[in-house]
Order: sequence, then structure tokens, then C-alpha cells
Amino acid sequence: MIMIMTWFNLVCSSLIAAAALWQVTDATQPRLERLCMTLLACGAVVNVVGVSEAVAGTGTGLLSQAFAWPSEAALNLGAAAMLIRWSYAACKCRGTTGRRPQE
Repeated sequence: MIMIMTWFNLVCSSLIAAAALWQVTDATQPRLERLCMTLLACGAVVNVVGVSEAVAGTGTGLLSQAFAWPSEAALNLGAAAMLIRWSYAACKCRGTTGRRPQE
């Protein structure tokens, strides 16, 4: 069960990192939202490295994690779903920027 949750956490953290990095590059979002996405992406990348190290079995580094808590995996699933839906909505509306044309 612990290994399933660890793999689940690794997949969700990877999705969070990818979606947050995608949102950081969206210039139509306000600066504060892009800053929050940057922090979320940094945390997700660190989590991916730590969980990858736990899955690989090295466990000697500073970022190693023994196992994933079920609540952490559930939180990552919710964040991944939210970010993927947000990225999909932003990609779908890519044709309109919401900015007024120069007169």
C-alpha cells in the first residue's frame, strides 16, 4: 500500500509541476498568480525529486522521503486536477487575451 501511495504521489507531483510551470508562462495572468504558480512549481519539483529518490531506494540524500502520507497524496491529486483543468481552460481560450486593442 505504501508503494502504491508513493507512486501515486510521484505521478501527481509531476502533474502539478508540469501544470504550474505551464501557468507560469501564461502572460495573461496577473503577476501575483504567476508568483504563486512559481512557488507551487518549486515545491512540486522538490517533491518529485524526493519521492523519486525514495522510489529508487537510495535514501541517502537530503530530499529523501521514507513514504507518502495518504493525505499528501490526496492533496496532490486535488491540486493536480485543479491545475490541469485551469491549464486546459487557459489553452482553450488562447485566442482571446482579454486586453483591449490599442486605439
